Amino acid sequence: MLYRSTREQVVEAIQVQEPVDVPTAGGVVRAKSGDWLILDSQGNLNRCDNMNFQCTYEAVDDSSQYARVSEGKPCGC
Repeated sequence: MLYRSTREQVVEAIQVQEPVDVPTAGGVVRAKSGDWLILDSQGNLNRCDNMNFQCTYEAVDDSSQYARVSEGKPCGC
């Protein structure tokens, strides 16, 4: 699913349901249950814990909508 960060960056992300190690060109990305694996526009794979993901990203129905999503959702961070 597509997600948009509050920094005007659209990424693809999935939430991990169980611990996983994903080999990448830069090494192994280790994710715990509940973490998010994020693929950015440059093709880099990163891990993000659920709280930081919820504070940084919001779902986008399709990539053409990302410009219409409002900034600054309150998240308690």
